[in-house]
Amino acid sequence: MTFHALATIPRRGLGLALMCSVTSGCSASPHSSTPAPHEDWFSDTGFLERATWASAELHLSGEEIGASSRLTDLLRHHEGIQIRRLSREGWGVIQHDPSGTDLCEVHFSLNGNRLVRSLAGPRFTIDDLVPSRTIDGLEYHVGPDGPTFEADGCGRVLIWSADLRRRYERPFRGSILGQVRSSRPDTVIQVELLPSRRSYTPNPAGDFAFLGLLPGEYRVTYLSPSGQITEQLVRVFAFRESMLELDIRSR
Repeated sequence: MTFHALATIPRRGLGLALMCSVTSGCSASPHSSTPAPHEDWFSDTGFLERATWASAELHLSGEEIGASSRLTDLLRHHEGIQIRRLSREGWGVIQHDPSGTDLCEVHFSLNGNRLVRSLAGPRFTIDDLVPSRTIDGLEYHVGPDGPTFEADGCGRVLIWSADLRRRYERPFRGSILGQVRSSRPDTVIQVELLPSRRSYTPNPAGDFAFLGLLPGEYRVTYLSPSGQITEQLVRVFAFRESMLELDIRSR
């Protein structure tokens, strides 16, 4: 019997062949709704849970930031960041390694939405756009295990501000799409997702999906009528679809 699994996490493979496969395409679409109360909205971003993430180089609440500090001043004191003049397309916030070698321009998001400088019009800085007094939470993530997928490998600053919310915003969520390939359609009768404790019964083609997930690492367990078959670890990124495949077929 062949037994293969594809997941977005290439480590801790539980004896399976695991490969990375993250597709682009922001599947979450803008939605119309009345903004939730501040406390509910802020909790729903997952900000508090990410305080202990290994990727979190900075994680500051609005109370810790205060109203007197500029955003760039908060970043300037981080040893992996240098603040420079605005570049053609960047905000002048440069990520560098311990030797001082420049690596790339740090990315910025406001309430999950990417902030991109306009090449036309006034040369607004990130401090002009986001006064520190409006910030409810600030986090800076570096490496492949952050809440967003960065094709260039550079870090991202996530700014959360209830005052600067827009009526139409995509939820800071991602998805897991999977398929079970089996000789018999009833080999896998249920797929469970931890720690969310959600479950899904694959359709006749073996497809399953978990939508609307906060970024982070999840454990997917495959169950047969006689019990657990195997499990996979998968990382979910905001606005991305993480792909899983389990192959259980006779030779």
